[in-house]
Amino acid sequence: MSITPKAWLFTYYQHNDLQVALQKIEPHDIIIAVDSGADLLLKYNIIPHHIIGDFDSIDNNILTKNNHNSTSHKEKLNYQQILANTNIIELDKNKNETDTEIAIDFCIKNGYKEIYLVNSMQNRLDHILGVISTIENSFDQGIQIRVITAWQEVFLAKKSQELRYLENTVFSLCPLSEVVSGINTHNCRYPLKHESLYRNKTRGISNVINSNNAHITYNEGKLLVIVQTQSKQSQIFQTAEFTEQFNAIKA
Repeated sequence: MSITPKAWLFTYYQHNDLQVALQKIEPHDIIIAVDSGADLLLKYNIIPHHIIGDFDSIDNNILTKNNHNSTSHKEKLNYQQILANTNIIELDKNKNETDTEIAIDFCIKNGYKEIYLVNSMQNRLDHILGVISTIENSFDQGIQIRVITAWQEVFLAKKSQELRYLENTVFSLCPLSEVVSGINTHNCRYPLKHESLYRNKTRGISNVINSNNAHITYNEGKLLVIVQTQSKQSQIFQTAEFTEQFNAIKA
């Protein structure tokens, strides 16, 4: 029986986000760096399978000007291992979609059904809303994307959605549609029973999982789930430790 790999997209993230993601990646999974998402991976000698972007925000230290006749960042990338083993897709800067949206489309077109987007969900609100738009667009195509940060997981719920998190985990239910109807929560501190949540109301904020087999169901609408994963801030791995763990995963 063949194992379908998961796709891990690294976009805008920080050290702790990488640390959490690294613990979840399995040997057969695919790693995709989206533009500046390559920076931290390469800093720790983690070589992605694909790099996708217009390279307008990638760290200039990754680029070299040894080839003065070249105008392509693909030719300028200063990593022989990447040139040998990584598929580099350079995008036009004059485009209508974000690099992240194009990278997700790449995953869907290549048959990845399970996609994880590593993004800190901090700083620029427009980019955060853009991420939510892209996971909604993928959800409309039948693909559930999970956004992974050091502290949260964000995803659109299926009509019947298990919540496989620790007891006392805090989560919120946020409608993306005007209304989400027929919501039931099971094994949660604040139960909803055949109720509706509205986009312009805050009723679904800050519920708590009572047991490890909690789940939610609903009838109609689009329901965003934001889970506080309770990841404890720990000492960031040194370069050698990052590389050792990643090599163990890829072995």
